[in-house]
Amino acid sequence: KQGLPAESMTTVFMWERDLIPKLKAMGLEDIHYLPLASDISVFKPRQTQTKHDFCFVGDSMTSARQKWNARIAPAHQKIVVELTEALLTNRHLDSTQLIKKMAPSLNNQELADILGASTWEATAKYRNGLLRPFDTNALTIYGDKHWPGIMPKSNFQGYILYGEPLSKVYEQSCITLNATSLQMGSAVNQRVFDVPAAGGFILTDAQSDALEHFENEKEIITYSSADELSDKAAYYLKHESERLGIIEAGHKKVMSMHTY
Repeated sequence: KQGLPAESMTTVFMWERDLIPKLKAMGLEDIHYLPLASDISVFKPRQTQTKHDFCFVGDSMTSARQKWNARIAPAHQKIVVELTEALLTNRHLDSTQLIKKMAPSLNNQELADILGASTWEATAKYRNGLLRPFDTNALTIYGDKHWPGIMPKSNFQGYILYGEPLSKVYEQSCITLNATSLQMGSAVNQRVFDVPAAGGFILTDAQSDALEHFENEKEIITYSSADELSDKAAYYLKHESERLGIIEAGHKKVMSMHTY
C-alpha cells in the first residue's frame, strides 16, 4: 500500500486483467480493464514487397536474465528454479504467494528479485523453445546481439526502431511469430495490434484476450503448443490466399476497435 496515490481520487486503466484484483486488494478503488491498441498513423500498410517467410522481433532476454540472476543469493537459487518451472506450466499462478510458501521469511526486496529472475528465465525458456524449430534462414530475427548464439542458423538483423521501420518489417513478413511474456497472464502485447494494423499476418499464442478481441481463425491465428505453432506456420506460409484474407479481416478489426 505504501506509495499508492490517493485511492478516492485515482482512476487506473490496466491492460492486464490478472493484476486488477491485486490492485483492489491494495486499496485502489476505481480500476478498469483497457487493452492496448495501435497508432495507425505509424502502423499502416505501405504496399511494400514481401521479404521474409518468418519474422520475430524481440529481445533474447539474455542481459535481463544475467542482471536479475546476479541479485539472487545462492540459498534462493532453488526457489528460482522451482518457480521458473511452475510458470512454464501455468502463467496464471500467483507467483508472489507461491514464493512466500516456499520461503516465508523473505523480505520484500528478496521476494521481488526472485519474482523478477524467475519471470525472465521462464519467458526466455518458453520463447526459445517455440522458436528453435524455426532456426533456419527462413526466419529473420530483429533484436539484441545475443540472438546469433541462440539461433545461429537464422537471419539476424539487429535492433529495429519502433515505428515506421518496424511497421514495414511486419508488412514485408509472410508470418510474424509472437510469444507473449509469462508476466502477462491474460493480456496480449503491442505486437498483436501493430502487426494487423501494418497489414501483416501474426501467429500468436492463444492468450484469452486475443480470443476475446479477435475472431480466431478469421481475424487472427493462434497456437497453444510448439507443435501447433510449427504446423500452422507451415500451413499459412503455403496458403497465401487464406493468409491474405486473415490479414484483411485483422486489419479491419484493429481499425474499427483498437486504435489510439
